[in-house]
Amino acid sequence: MPARDGIARLDHEITEDYVKNILLKSVSQGLIIICEHSDNPDELIAEMHDYTIGIELFRHVISEVTICVHPDFQGKKIGHRMMSIFLEEIACNRPDIGKVELITREGNTRAIALYQSLGFALRAGLKCV
Repeated sequence: MPARDGIARLDHEITEDYVKNILLKSVSQGLIIICEHSDNPDELIAEMHDYTIGIELFRHVISEVTICVHPDFQGKKIGHRMMSIFLEEIACNRPDIGKVELITREGNTRAIALYQSLGFALRAGLKCV
């Protein structure tokens, strides 16, 4: 199957149980940020979440941040703004978090550019998958 842009999960992997699990973990051991449509607050146009993996040794690490922006709203700096808010929240209110790690496909150049614009760098010797 050819690589696609955007979220790494395939459509069949995004089940109701998967979404519930993300919400519960993000609220209890991480962060979740949503962006509502300005004309219709019941319509979400973007969401980002992450949580610690639940291993005591790595409780200071937030890994595998997920950002989803509706295609009609991409390219409008919403992802950048959400990621900035996310990082500010961690810096100001989450002293327990000392590291943020991101994973993306090598071909997802828009995500890589976003992350690099916020100060993230690719690890030497490793590639995005």
